Amino acid sequence: MEDSTAHLGSDFRIVSSVLKAGEFKGVITLEVDKLPEDVTSRAATLSIVPNEHFIAGVPRYQKCIVAWSEEYARPSVSVWHAWYLFFSKSYSKDYHKVLVDVFGPEIDTYVYRKAEAEDDPSKVFKMTDWWYAANSRLYEYVSTYDKAHPDAPLMHSADYELYSSYLQPVGEGEHSENPPTILSTLNSL
Repeated sequence: MEDSTAHLGSDFRIVSSVLKAGEFKGVITLEVDKLPEDVTSRAATLSIVPNEHFIAGVPRYQKCIVAWSEEYARPSVSVWHAWYLFFSKSYSKDYHKVLVDVFGPEIDTYVYRKAEAEDDPSKVFKMTDWWYAANSRLYEYVSTYDKAHPDAPLMHSADYELYSSYLQPVGEGEHSENPPTILSTLNSL
């Protein structure tokens, strides 16, 4: 795998890969190892290699780079859409950490549209009622923390951005010199 900083067998393993006959997309499941202390991210280049039973197809779709990091990043559009609607129009790494603290790392897979979960098996569908309850749970967690720590409320990190649409690309939100408290940016439903 060219351009890789990760190596099959020592940094990650392919758990499963499925491409059904006649289909144009499939799923590859990887298991990644914990990053060494001095490493912040890894990347692996995965390529489709033709054989006597299978042609590689369109060159543009023959290769992809899979990267992982211990740093938080705004999630995929389908997950971000739910966060944007139900939690906050803002994003920062510290806010993302709070979401993981409250809901667990699975929050990065939850969507509110059933079709998105059906199209992508890595996504988990949550009904609208779950999202409303989650909004209340998040608000309660942040406000309780802030009341217990009035001199150090939960704040957005320096990468804070306010988005006018969930379709706005990462990095194109409105920046602020002084990131606000997380509580002040939560949606009230």
